[in-house]
Amino acid sequence: MNSINFFKMHASGNDYCFIDERENYYNDYPSLAKKISDRHFGAGSDGLIVLSETSSADIRMTMFNSDGTRGEICGNALRCIGKHLYDKSIRASDNLNKSSKEKCNKKTINHVFRVLTDAGVKKIESKEDGKSFTVNMGNVVFRGENLPSVCTFLFPFGKKEYLFSGASVGNPHAVCIVDNFDFDYLNLARELNGTDFFPFGANVEFVKPDDEGVQMRVIERGSGETLSCGSGSCAAAAVLCRLGLKNFGKIKINSPGGLVFVEIREDFSAKLSGEAHYVFEGRFFF
Repeated sequence: MNSINFFKMHASGNDYCFIDERENYYNDYPSLAKKISDRHFGAGSDGLIVLSETSSADIRMTMFNSDGTRGEICGNALRCIGKHLYDKSIRASDNLNKSSKEKCNKKTINHVFRVLTDAGVKKIESKEDGKSFTVNMGNVVFRGENLPSVCTFLFPFGKKEYLFSGASVGNPHAVCIVDNFDFDYLNLARELNGTDFFPFGANVEFVKPDDEGVQMRVIERGSGETLSCGSGSCAAAAVLCRLGLKNFGKIKINSPGGLVFVEIREDFSAKLSGEAHYVFEGRFFF
């Protein structure tokens, strides 16, 4: 029987199992992702994140959805990685001998990290308390090879037509503005992903803007409905700004798993902020 060490973290309820390839190695991560993510027969998660060495950044992350497919980027997992690297920096600082500690200051503890993803290098900054982390997600774009040829389109479902906007944060998204969530949005997302609108599939976000911010439900490509989505929060906020339904600046996104804050600038660059938490660590047998 094979086994491997892992730890589990979540950011706004979007949970992932993490394997540090520098300490453990396995040659079939897509298969492992399906097994470890299973909420009845595994540890249970929205996917698997593999951490590894790279010369291009502080660390590399490779993301696998719970169905074993590979994803380009995950904003919430990046917040978790920021927490993990920050805590490792704290432990390294605590292990310094007294004379070394007297020579150093707070700069000993890293507060900025660079993580290589399949969508490029992303910078993560921690707050002083080490609880909240901000990820520079790059620019949200509305045209690209992983998006429809038009920025907005109507999609029929049931007796209605729903207006969707395509957006990419390194991975593709379909954003739909709704008045409420009292309809079968899960099957609507599934039907949309079964068409040619998004050649590589898409995360689908249903958003309801209000005076306080945005309410959101999300169905992630390869994982199904999740409690939150970091890149989806950025895509939703950018689409709302583009349509004039929200002002540029910091926008509060409220998903079933909790709050995140997205800052959208006029060039549609996005920053994602929120807390990240450890759940447990262990050894998975398979």
